Amino acid sequence: MASETHLTEALKLNPADGLVWLRLAMARDLLHRPPREVVSCLVQSIDMAPNYRALWLVRTRMLLSYWTNLTIEEGLTLRRQSETIWKAEPALRDPLVAAARDLNRLALLQWLIGPDEGTQSEFRKATKR
Repeated sequence: MASETHLTEALKLNPADGLVWLRLAMARDLLHRPPREVVSCLVQSIDMAPNYRALWLVRTRMLLSYWTNLTIEEGLTLRRQSETIWKAEPALRDPLVAAARDLNRLALLQWLIGPDEGTQSEFRKATKR
């Protein structure tokens, strides 16, 4: 509870800090807050730091786990982020596939990364490793 308060205070000082938004989402997740309270922080993290690569995997894994709680707009945001990750950072492909597999969301990840045949071919290869 104290961590949630401290993170909220930190965001009052710097609301554009994508890392703090992610940390707040993680704290709320651990505290079993309502899903929308977690998701809103994750989406803010993307909005504030879409290209902060150190956040990509953790944030995407969490959003995959909260998929059923996302609005259509948030789902499309996750799709854009997933396409970017897949294309820009090949080293994260296997960890993304592993996260989706752990969460029983492989079909979702396949949709999120986009319909391009080259992308889909790489996805199929990654799921066989």
